[in-house]
Amino acid sequence: MFRRELVTSFLVFSFIFVCVPSASCMSSPQTIYVAGDGSGDYNCAGKSDQVQINQALQFVANNSEYTTVHLKGPFTYVIDDSILIGDNTILEGDSTAVIKLANHAGWPSMKPLIQQMGGKGNNITVRGFEVDGNYEGNREILLGRGYYNVMYFTYCNNVKVYDMYMHNGNGDGLRVNKGKNIQFYNNTIYKLGHDGLFVLRSENVEAWNNRITCRTNSALRVWNSNHVKFHDNVIDSFHHWSAGGPGIQIEKGPDSSNQTAIVNDVEVYNNTICNSFGPGIWMPDYDESTSIGDQGKSVHIHHNIFYSTGTNPSITSIGGIVANGFNGTLIENNLFDRCYGAAIYLTSPPEYIPAGGLFKITVRNNTIVNTQEGTIDPNGTGYAAINNFPQIYDLVLQNNSLYNNVRGDYKNCTSTTDIYVNPLADQKNHDYQLLSVTGRWDGIKWVDAGKDIAIKLNNIVACIAPAQSVSPIVNENQITTNVSYKEFPSIYGDRIVWQDYRNGDLGNASWDIYMYDIATSKETRITTNESWQENPEIFGDRIVWEDGRNGNQDIYIYNISTSTETRITNDESDNTHPAIYGDKIVWEERLDAGNHDIYMYSISARKEIRITNGESDNTHPAIYGDRIVWERHDGGNHDICMYTISTHKVTQITKNGKAYNPAIYDDRIVWEDYRLADEYDLSSSDIFKYDLSTHRVTQISTSGRAHNSAIYGDRIVWYDFRNGNDDIYMYNITASSEIQITTNISEQEFPAIFGDRIVWQDYRNVQYNPDIYMGNISYPSASAF
Repeated sequence: MFRRELVTSFLVFSFIFVCVPSASCMSSPQTIYVAGDGSGDYNCAGKSDQVQINQALQFVANNSEYTTVHLKGPFTYVIDDSILIGDNTILEGDSTAVIKLANHAGWPSMKPLIQQMGGKGNNITVRGFEVDGNYEGNREILLGRGYYNVMYFTYCNNVKVYDMYMHNGNGDGLRVNKGKNIQFYNNTIYKLGHDGLFVLRSENVEAWNNRITCRTNSALRVWNSNHVKFHDNVIDSFHHWSAGGPGIQIEKGPDSSNQTAIVNDVEVYNNTICNSFGPGIWMPDYDESTSIGDQGKSVHIHHNIFYSTGTNPSITSIGGIVANGFNGTLIENNLFDRCYGAAIYLTSPPEYIPAGGLFKITVRNNTIVNTQEGTIDPNGTGYAAINNFPQIYDLVLQNNSLYNNVRGDYKNCTSTTDIYVNPLADQKNHDYQLLSVTGRWDGIKWVDAGKDIAIKLNNIVACIAPAQSVSPIVNENQITTNVSYKEFPSIYGDRIVWQDYRNGDLGNASWDIYMYDIATSKETRITTNESWQENPEIFGDRIVWEDGRNGNQDIYIYNISTSTETRITNDESDNTHPAIYGDKIVWEERLDAGNHDIYMYSISARKEIRITNGESDNTHPAIYGDRIVWERHDGGNHDICMYTISTHKVTQITKNGKAYNPAIYDDRIVWEDYRLADEYDLSSSDIFKYDLSTHRVTQISTSGRAHNSAIYGDRIVWYDFRNGNDDIYMYNITASSEIQITTNISEQEFPAIFGDRIVWQDYRNVQYNPDIYMGNISYPSASAF
């Protein structure tokens, strides 16, 4: 939702709440639909819902002309037994469709939520919906012991899992044993109980564009597998005493079912791995079978960013990359910043030694800075590279740039070609575009001074190029062209909505709601009533807004799939500023005393609930999952409060009395805060963030001119007046970096964000008549790194 500032002639507010991108629904005879409201081919009631889902999957398996089972949203499908998927089958769903494990499921180890029907499987796709592993309802089970994996496929070929949101589980996200052609991409993984992806004894494995927060073990893991590519993923850890494990794990070990246990052709590139508890990448080889010989080899790790890896206070083998074996590993063109222990750490080798007599590890053309001592047993740590077993490992260091590593650059190793200078990047903000005293990097070439930055040592050139994953490209697109007011956009998936004045005139305040479909480039008028419809918000295929057709303001909803409009509130009060998440709508209602209360409506239950009690003025609600946040006015104080729907508990988030306009995504709440304003500048405002998991408040902006924040994932957007006009800015929480999205000299205001898309209202074309614009965020190729 967006706070409408006094720069306009009236105050209105709107927030956006987003979840995970939805799969596109197939409207064809090939698809069988499952629903929770009676509208499906098979219909569930919120208990033992795997029965109906399995009936649908069995029907598809028995009828070759059908390919797909689609779970409709916004419904939660509670399962107390496994979902079984057959060959040549797609299991997909709306992003608002949730599969949730029942409380106290009591299943044996290795029984997953989703698995194949028979002993083997081929051509299985799972995409587009959410899986709640319900750790809270199954806390009697220890994490990481094989219980309640989201998916487990064995002897399966051609498995695709993408566009999924999997969270709060006891086990793995996707576990595959003895499979071929495994693809895992565009998934969001949060706080599972073991690995995000764990592949054993398999071939042709690829994982990319995943956003993974580890809780118990690693994000991506392969064991005794070959032909593996892990690339373009962002990986971090949930910081808690129970969290642990590396970002990526590549391992080889004794395998009674496959005595050869060859591990080769593994490529890891273009990943950002930060704040991991264990190493950024861990490569253990604990195969004791000397007869196997040199069969753990050919691992190529390149063009990755590692920072603050190895934060676990209870283990010693930590760092950027920790290797226990693997011959012929090539580590090149990576950036290591503030790794704990060492950037490169060669430690306990396996029992066997390769046929050549030594494990050869080549580390070249990397930048390694600010390495820190390990937090446990720091003696002997804090180096750029450590070779604890020089009699076993041949560590070759070539043309690396080393700087400010607290204990030094080498332990039990050395180099004659490395260089030792400050790379001049902004490590504090994890902005690894190089700075220069003679020029600057514009994303393509060095400019201003017209000189390349290259550091020459003994006629050897080590070119330090900028890292690819923190310098986004923003491609702008004008969405609206009609000469009228278009204001306050909201975005979800491929759809943008806004309020539009094209059908009004000076004597008729007739705002309408419009929608634009990015995929089809089609604009649709949603409302046609001659009164005013304002403050739209979109979630899935539902749009909500406030509507003045009944003499007061009511909340209405429009279902895009069915083209039906429904009135939600039916009283004489003014109900304004709606927000929506799943099947729940929240808004503020004006009371007779002039203050406001927060209300919530459950679409599925058709039930309205009063959230606040009228003792103060409560406005600007936002909702995500089980939580509602709002701004509470009590006397002269403005603070952010939160209501947990499941526990009916109210929590006060801020206590400084100067917090406004909250937004929420997952465990993060952001708002506009005036705590730094003084008597000379009462309007000074910045964006602040509160993390519910760590209970930490963080100041995001520092300009004193920041307004109207929105959040999606680890990105926060707002508009900022620091340049003398309003521009859109974005902050990446994972990278701790701020970037300017718009640079046009006119005003750009009231941003909303979904995934890689940011929308805003823009005044560049007609004075006082803003248009809706969209910026697509992308990242340059890592080839220049």
